[in-house]
Amino acid sequence: MDKILNIKMMAVVLTALLMVNFTPVHAASDDMFVSGGINYRILSEDNCTVQTHPFIGNNNSYVGDIVVPSTVTHNGKTYTVTEIGLFSFYQATSMTSITLPPTIESIGMAAFAYTNLKEIDIPEKVKTIGAQAFMAVPLDAITFHEGLEIIKDQAFWCSGAVRYLNLPQSLRVIGSSAFVNMKAIETITIPGNVEEVGIDAFAGCSSLKEVYIEEGVKKIGNYAFSGCDSIQIMRLPSSIDYIGHSAVCCYDLYIYKPFPPSVDRDFYWCETSFNLHIPVGTKAYYDSEYRWNPLYFHRIKAVIEDSELGKYCDIKMFSNNLGEIVADTAKVQAYKDFLFAKSGENLEFTFVPQPKHLIKHVTLDSLDITNKIAEATIYNDTHEMDLSDEIVPIGTYTIKNIQESINLEANFIREKYTKLAIRQGVGGTITVRLHRQEPLHVVVNQSNGSVLSGASLNGVDCINALHDNTLYLGIIEDPTMLEIEYSNAEGD
Repeated sequence: MDKILNIKMMAVVLTALLMVNFTPVHAASDDMFVSGGINYRILSEDNCTVQTHPFIGNNNSYVGDIVVPSTVTHNGKTYTVTEIGLFSFYQATSMTSITLPPTIESIGMAAFAYTNLKEIDIPEKVKTIGAQAFMAVPLDAITFHEGLEIIKDQAFWCSGAVRYLNLPQSLRVIGSSAFVNMKAIETITIPGNVEEVGIDAFAGCSSLKEVYIEEGVKKIGNYAFSGCDSIQIMRLPSSIDYIGHSAVCCYDLYIYKPFPPSVDRDFYWCETSFNLHIPVGTKAYYDSEYRWNPLYFHRIKAVIEDSELGKYCDIKMFSNNLGEIVADTAKVQAYKDFLFAKSGENLEFTFVPQPKHLIKHVTLDSLDITNKIAEATIYNDTHEMDLSDEIVPIGTYTIKNIQESINLEANFIREKYTKLAIRQGVGGTITVRLHRQEPLHVVVNQSNGSVLSGASLNGVDCINALHDNTLYLGIIEDPTMLEIEYSNAEGD
């Protein structure tokens, strides 16, 4: 592993050496001026903004403690200093400290590279720190503030004796080699807004003992923590999807994810075996992936189902292919042929028949729960329905506070009923038996003082089908409109 790290570090060093021999040279122009011993370039005349800019030839004129003001005046006009431009203080080796104004919004590429700064306080408005901005600077303290979003490649490469690195929650990007070879850092927390930890981001941080990666981080780039041989504990969130080649190695690896993240190659780069801590009830999922199975990969010393990481329950669902069971995907996760959910959750399952089918019955661990399904009416073959009933072929069932693995089974039947729309005048009630492919029988019950004066099926008069108080109609296949008219017995 040292050989791999040395090769990669050589590439970084080569880049650094090329930069050391490069002195930015810029021709004088009308948009540049000097104020208070600092060189500036105008960004916008309309917005009255400027950035700091390197001097022509070199920055050796910067000596001692430098203070960048919030505003500067040039030709009678006041400008706000909003950026530290690229190479602004590059190789200003006689500068002992720098104070940046609260108006600064970005720090450019190599702005302070190869200086002798010991401390830096990044202003609150800064959203981006450019590539190599503090490369090879012997910093002992770095202060970040909420609002910072991007730290670009090699921004703090080999930066002194910083022991504590408090990254803000607003941070979204940690670039490649951003903190490489910061040998004094002991613990680091990666905020959840950082989707990907960059390649080599913390490589060579040899004093690093604890790494906490918060929920939301999805990817750890290749070699991200290579050469960090002192790590005892590393905690990865359930959001982690990918671990790069030679990215992690520690004594105890805690993964809050109920199934194994994708890994680029095996863990052979680890020089010692490690304990793998996973949630209770998830070992089968990890065993199903050979790179996480200790029988195949002997760098994993032990797989521990750790209650600290939570508990997950298996979910097995079956149907007779006339419909499907749809799980609440926000809480039920799928991996290969496995479905599982976190213990203690309230889970929703929706039973969805195919078109022209209905739910017959549903069982939970062999217990019939058909009558407990909400938002649906489940009918038996001989069900008599009232006008207030409505056939709803989709049903939802909530399992509250799930604690154990479950088996759900749904049986669907071919549709026995068709939908019937009813329109009737005041004065009576109707009871309908809705059997598909069977004659439709409609019982007409007049109120006192009213008589049946008309009946039509899809606009066709069917009053002649009335016998006693029942309309005997033919077989219906499609949704049908039945209109019943009552009138007052006195003819009003």
